[in-house]
Amino acid sequence: MTIRLALADDHRLFRESLRMALATEPDLEIVGEASNGRETLAMVERVRPEVLLLDIALPDSNGIEVAGKLRRLYPALHILALTGYADKVFIEEMLKTGAKGYIVKSAGSEDLIRGIRAVVGGRNYLCAESTQAMLGKAPAGAPTSPPVTVLTHREQQVLRLLAEGQRSLQIAEELGISAATVEVYRRKIKTKLDLHTTAELTRYAIREGLASI
Repeated sequence: MTIRLALADDHRLFRESLRMALATEPDLEIVGEASNGRETLAMVERVRPEVLLLDIALPDSNGIEVAGKLRRLYPALHILALTGYADKVFIEEMLKTGAKGYIVKSAGSEDLIRGIRAVVGGRNYLCAESTQAMLGKAPAGAPTSPPVTVLTHREQQVLRLLAEGQRSLQIAEELGISAATVEVYRRKIKTKLDLHTTAELTRYAIREGLASI
């Protein structure tokens, strides 16, 4: 029996590489691809895959939000996160949405294939790196981020929209400010929270309840 797969990732080269890697498996068939959240919702409705390989970092929304919508619309869909983020908060949030597995992109294709077959078989699946992230503990005395109250109301708005996967131009349009002003807010947020990447900001926003998931 052939397993119908769909891919949702904004990097075309990665999708092409993944398609080549999975093409060697006779029981796996890729029936659809998407590069953002909106395309993913439309594609799943159109091709009705059994398994969706879903990245967290999509251009117009985060994969956690997309996964939640899809699970409500298609309860039988098996969602397998395939992302570059090996982070406990992301893993927990994806699993809360009903995703059946979580694989980091640094894992090998054999790991991914095992994950696909596991979720179709009704089992949850975490790659080794994801399992380590779930079991890991912060070292004693590790610094913690400041409370969200150190951010102004506007900074909290910008952070929320960043965590939901919006780009600076989209944030500027929604808030009625310039893209340059959004970049100023981003720098201020990173400085205040001592966080340096979008992944760290997203994790913080989720933890503090700012992200719309």
